[in-house]
Amino acid sequence: MTKQQRLEQAYERLNFDKKYLEHGFKCLAGADEAGRGPLAGPVVAACVVLDYDNPPLEANDSKKLSPAKREALYEKIMAEAKYAGIGLCSEQEIDEINILQASMLAMRRALENSKAPADFLLADGNCLPGALPAQREQAVVGGDGLSLCIAAASIIAKVTRDRMMLEYAQKYPQYGFDAHKGYGTAQHRAMLEKYGPCPIHRLSFLNPKRKSEGLRGRGNLAEEAACGYLEGAGYKILSRNYSVPGGEIDIVAEESGITVFAEVKYRSGYIAGSGAESVTPRKQACLRRAAQAYLAENNITGRARFDVLELSGPSSFYDIRHIKNAFE
Repeated sequence: MTKQQRLEQAYERLNFDKKYLEHGFKCLAGADEAGRGPLAGPVVAACVVLDYDNPPLEANDSKKLSPAKREALYEKIMAEAKYAGIGLCSEQEIDEINILQASMLAMRRALENSKAPADFLLADGNCLPGALPAQREQAVVGGDGLSLCIAAASIIAKVTRDRMMLEYAQKYPQYGFDAHKGYGTAQHRAMLEKYGPCPIHRLSFLNPKRKSEGLRGRGNLAEEAACGYLEGAGYKILSRNYSVPGGEIDIVAEESGITVFAEVKYRSGYIAGSGAESVTPRKQACLRRAAQAYLAENNITGRARFDVLELSGPSSFYDIRHIKNAFE
């Protein structure tokens, strides 16, 4: 991408925000979070109110910036924004209320900590955090690439969480948090297998409900590989192992505003049939029941679908077959 193209996109993000200011809102805040998918560490949110007379035009989705660029923009935003606040939810809170609700709570805390008199909030994703009355909030799918204030918040959240994980790497050096920031990499899984979890691990991510001890290790590795695959494909992980009486969903994710309920199936080979073949009509009914409960519990409307992630081969899980709209 040329410098001119980057500048044009920057002004598009700026103009996205200015549309709300032109509607009469005086204090527009942007919110985003970092750390939904990792096995360890808190989820961190940031809320930023920019000075639109001196906007950080280089701000973009933090995932598209180099670490050095994120650090430089972090310092600029924190120094020049009108308001900036950080909120987090601990591993224990994530285990208690699930990662989606923890992310929304972290955003509410970020707005509160910013001390901003915000009259409108733009939040990345497809859920309203509930920090302001619903008519004064807007969920923006892909907002960190569309809105300048959300992009700024994404940088603050990402840098803050990365710095925290570097500190945890000093406290728990055996896990390599400085390298993977808590995500389920092969290195991290190997250290978990060797040492077990430490106090900052999310136990709800490590111990799926109603799985026998004998299958737990293999099932966990398969689900971690599936989460890594989805995140690499641009999905945002919303929840893991969500269960209600009569149904459980392995992974809930979001892609382009669509809520995706993913069933993970592992087979060491195809002798006993593919993993997808085991998702019978009865199993589908259980998944639908759990999905309806999840949508209702989290006040999510809009499109949803059911995917199956079929993993085969050895424990490295190199062979992943992603079946979208698997029930259609």
